[in-house]
Amino acid sequence: MAVVYELAEATKAALGARKRLNGMARAQRFIETVGARFVFPNSGPACFLDRDLFGLNDFSSGLVEDDKGADNPFPDQTVFLAYLASNGIHNGRLLIPSSVAELSPAGCVVTTRCRPTLSSGSSPTSALTSRATPLARPAP
Repeated sequence: MAVVYELAEATKAALGARKRLNGMARAQRFIETVGARFVFPNSGPACFLDRDLFGLNDFSSGLVEDDKGADNPFPDQTVFLAYLASNGIHNGRLLIPSSVAELSPAGCVVTTRCRPTLSSGSSPTSALTSRATPLARPAP
């Protein structure tokens, strides 16, 4: 039997925002505890392409409560990296398909080997790292 909660939209938004910030804060504590030299966020969030679920994708910058989408409990990698930077952790690296991270005693260099263009003329890197390039909504 499924349990369904009937909550006011404001309550749902507050719970989602709290879950989002708590999750990023927990991950930050893990990073600090192990003394990670570099951080590569790489799992999540899900990307919903179904028309009925498309609005659940993370389209926000996600760091301020009044930002549309900051109540989405599943931040994407760019949001998490911005969160870390805002908290003084600057060793995060974004990996996208075809990225290569080269680790050495001197540091970490990330390169993207393949940069095919999208139909809009932008690169996959800019599409993934820029909030100005939203995902295209699925056709009806």
